Amino acid sequence: MKSFSQFLLEETSYRRKGYINIKTGKMVLFPFTGRSIRPYHTEYVLKNANKFIRGGEDALLRKFAHANGFEPEDEETQSMWVDIKTGKVDRDPNLDSIMEAEGWRRVVFDEGISSVEPVDRREGQKLVKMILDKIPWKNIESLNVFDQGHLNDMTTISSEEDAYSYIKRGSVPKRSKIGTTMAMFREDTLTEQQFNNANLIKGWMSPKGKLVLHPESNKHKFHLQILTQMVPYEEMRPHMSEFIGSEHLKFLQGLKKDGTSNFTKEQIKELIEREYKAVYKRWATARDDSDRIVEGRYVDMGWVKIVIDRNPYGMSAIEGSDRQILKCAKKLDKMFGGWEGFATKSMMVSTKTSVSRIGSAIRDSAGWDHYLKTGQVRRQTEIGSKMSQFREFVEEEWSDKYKRSIDCDNPKGFSQRAHCQGRKKNMKG
Repeated sequence: MKSFSQFLLEETSYRRKGYINIKTGKMVLFPFTGRSIRPYHTEYVLKNANKFIRGGEDALLRKFAHANGFEPEDEETQSMWVDIKTGKVDRDPNLDSIMEAEGWRRVVFDEGISSVEPVDRREGQKLVKMILDKIPWKNIESLNVFDQGHLNDMTTISSEEDAYSYIKRGSVPKRSKIGTTMAMFREDTLTEQQFNNANLIKGWMSPKGKLVLHPESNKHKFHLQILTQMVPYEEMRPHMSEFIGSEHLKFLQGLKKDGTSNFTKEQIKELIEREYKAVYKRWATARDDSDRIVEGRYVDMGWVKIVIDRNPYGMSAIEGSDRQILKCAKKLDKMFGGWEGFATKSMMVSTKTSVSRIGSAIRDSAGWDHYLKTGQVRRQTEIGSKMSQFREFVEEEWSDKYKRSIDCDNPKGFSQRAHCQGRKKNMKG
């Protein structure tokens, strides 16, 4: 029968726990799976004592016995020793004191719950520096430093930038919850040149009008990934698709029905919650693409989804409610310096409601200016729309000699009619 811990495996590239020595900088880590429970730190120490103390298990046993007021061979000592070594007991204060005196401090590296346990803040600064010297921040992501003498009191470091601030000052800048989440995924400030050179730009506008845009790259591929920078897990969780949990629940219930598991309701609930967290993590790290249900719900709540496509004949789009789309368009116009700054062939303005999506395309600066002033997209007849789409093909691909040979009083075929329509428009302009 599969145990509960076997189903707590997470998709993660780096999960370690162990100790770092404040005196020497030596780090002893071991991989683990499941819920950061087994093996315990002290359980691992007793099974690998030679890695932590000169003289190995015998020396550590003598120190442990004397700390408890017994001899190593006493029954009381042996009983406590076996309980720790077999994982029946997690923390033992006397063993913790021995490890502390030897300079060892507990560390855990896991998704969103990495931690280190110094005795005070000054030691915390030193340990964080030791950690960053050995482990890339991408494997840590967030670090709780229990630097105030109690395991309920901690300093949370949510970005590499904040980690170096803590090393230098012993503190991190104060941020709101959303600000903290954004810091976890922040990259270097994007330059104007990076935007100008990007063929594809994606992002969102929040209900309060905050724009977050990114040129598509390995770090910023998907809209939902960018949304996680602005919305922490706790706030996104109520809006995540019910399908995620229901499918996992069916699987777990099937195991229980088949007699291959004996999960309690609480354990099943925890497994499902961990599945939601794992999905959010995959979105945040671009391992999964998107979820139209979640994106649609955020659009319904006043968010605006943005894509600016500068590829040949690419179609850009702004998706949201009427009022929010217009608000977003005005901000984008100011940011990019008008229609020409988008460098796109068309801009689809999509009104998203819970039951439908209606889109109208803007294809030139006049249409864009009209939309900014009126909030309405000028309609084109079907023939006019097609002529607008093919006019550039006609103008670019035909030689000047051929253009002059076209008789616009008697054009032949759709392409010549489109060319003549464009010629008349230019003459009037």
